Amino acid sequence: MTLAVIAVLGGCSTARGAKEGGGTTPEQALAAARPDTVGALKAVMPGVEVDELGDSDINCGGSDLVDSKDASRVRSRITYEVVGDAFDRRSPGDLVGETVRRLERKGWKVEPSKRGADDVGKTLSRRGTEGEANVGATRFTLKSGKDVPILNVLVMTECLHNPHWEG
Repeated sequence: MTLAVIAVLGGCSTARGAKEGGGTTPEQALAAARPDTVGALKAVMPGVEVDELGDSDINCGGSDLVDSKDASRVRSRITYEVVGDAFDRRSPGDLVGETVRRLERKGWKVEPSKRGADDVGKTLSRRGTEGEANVGATRFTLKSGKDVPILNVLVMTECLHNPHWEG
């Protein structure tokens, strides 16, 4: 059973922030969610290093003949992850619940489920960051037979103005 913490940030519509140079940038949106999401991971698994896994952009701008969308607007994403110790016997559901409670204390609200019936992840949103977060966890079995808890946060922005685009 896999769970993830996903944050979709920005929330800008085509009417808001669509002008060249206007609105929230993907970098600003990611930075707005980082303190809460990384803080929740550190609190749920204290003393465990939070890894920052690769970031990437998905083009969502205007029409482009090559790949259908140009980079004038992008969705950016990054994953924060903590891997616990084998002695931590909390279930993925317990890890998700604890993380959700910490995010709720920071003003995040649980959204209606967008996941399958057997997935215990939770989607949250928060005013001010104009976004969403999806929380989740899994247990990974090592070659030794021990299993470790993994809790991660995928932060993803809405389609936002790309200030680095020169098209």
